[in-house]
Amino acid sequence: MALRILSGKTRQGAVGQPLRHPITILVTDAAGVPVKGMQVTIEAKLPDTLEFTGGRGFADDRTDSDGKVEFECTPLAEGTHKYEVTAGTEPETGSIKAEDTGVTQAGGVTAVAGGGQTVIVPTQRCCHPAPAPRASRVIVIKNS
Repeated sequence: MALRILSGKTRQGAVGQPLRHPITILVTDAAGVPVKGMQVTIEAKLPDTLEFTGGRGFADDRTDSDGKVEFECTPLAEGTHKYEVTAGTEPETGSIKAEDTGVTQAGGVTAVAGGGQTVIVPTQRCCHPAPAPRASRVIVIKNS
């Protein structure tokens, strides 16, 4: 078996915001043929630094008919965070560099601060897996 990170080996994002694109993993057999149904685990090297689809700090899922599996990822702290992916194989390591942009997300809402006030704007739709949340509108608050 061989495991390879197809996309997301190195990514940049904002603290509290899902990465724009998922981390995509490919599992193949010794002949290079994609393996369907293989259990793949992704785990942050330090707890509470990354949240993946299905879990804080780690998640697992099975490959599809193309031997691929995708994990959505949200950095939870500023800095560079390493993660490791395994599938009964030697681990493959990637990293996410996150910076604090001043916009945070929790429980399907985004807090937008400005002018000494904060406005909560709904950002997520129902159902799993959801595409990356987007603000439905931007509210600018100016001091007089």
